[in-house]
Amino acid sequence: MAWVDNLRDASFRGAPFLVESDELGIGRRHVQHVYPRRDLPFTEDFGRRPRSFELPGYVLADDFAARDRLIDAVEAEGPGTLI
Repeated sequence: MAWVDNLRDASFRGAPFLVESDELGIGRRHVQHVYPRRDLPFTEDFGRRPRSFELPGYVLADDFAARDRLIDAVEAEGPGTLI
């Protein structure tokens, strides 16, 4: 089985591409303080982390038109639908 067989279809604003995985970064931010002559560190909660989405994507095509459509979709202003 080739790595291409593991890719899944996706699209953003109607521009198709392929993805191999996805990752959602969520959680809370913490800072750990360590002090001299103390056995226990102090952990401070800095609040919620900003949400981030990672999608390693691929455009497999014979020309650059499909790539250019995806670039235009990503750079367009305003919200869009990710499928």
